[in-house]
Amino acid sequence: MPDHVHGLVLLHRPDDAAAYQPPAFGPQKQNLAAVVRGFKAAVTKWSIEQQLPFGWQSRFHDRIVRNDDELARLEWYIEQNPIRWAAEHNQPDNIFR
Repeated sequence: MPDHVHGLVLLHRPDDAAAYQPPAFGPQKQNLAAVVRGFKAAVTKWSIEQQLPFGWQSRFHDRIVRNDDELARLEWYIEQNPIRWAAEHNQPDNIFR
């Protein structure tokens, strides 16, 4: 799976519902976009330092995981993805998948 990355980001809000404040307009430091932006900046900097050819696609796919069953399915998918990629790309008929 050398052409993309999968990951799970866990963002937690306080257990105390009274302490929770919904996101507001203004500087956004603690949201998914900020996390992804920081990750992409760090990887880009590292690849430049290592003189590696590298580039990001312009968008990312995010999904809210709503329960433990869905989390387990996503974890399994992420773990199995490199194995499936290797198996598919070792087949000449699947080279462009």
